[in-house]
Amino acid sequence: MTALPTQCEYSPDDFDATAITSGGIRVIQVTGAATTRGAGWRLDFAPVNCGVVPAPDRVCLTIRETPPRRAGRYRAQASIEAMIEDAHATEIVIHFGWRPPIRVAVRETSPQNGVGARSSREPTRATGARIGAERPFATAGRMV
Repeated sequence: MTALPTQCEYSPDDFDATAITSGGIRVIQVTGAATTRGAGWRLDFAPVNCGVVPAPDRVCLTIRETPPRRAGRYRAQASIEAMIEDAHATEIVIHFGWRPPIRVAVRETSPQNGVGARSSREPTRATGARIGAERPFATAGRMV
């Protein structure tokens, strides 16, 4: 869908959400990009209401766009990032006023070294197991 002349253009492929758990705290890094009409656009995530029914598995955001002082005649890329502390979210929903929302699945990082993030929507291997607890990890040279 095409953006209005005063807005940036967004694609679902340009957004990513990765959960990082450390010290019992889970932080979700949400990143994205937009095609803008010239350089100098400022993009910021802002929280919005997800609706009447609470949804602890979703975090709802919108994007605030601040245009540059001078309009550009060429296309440029602008990036956006937010860090959100949330223990349960499996999906980020980005709302817009002129188009349907973009839904981004939250990927969990690997407990070993942080690489190999996977979608938190995948079923766990064992019934009742916590996400990320499928493999034991080493502490001081021994398995726990």
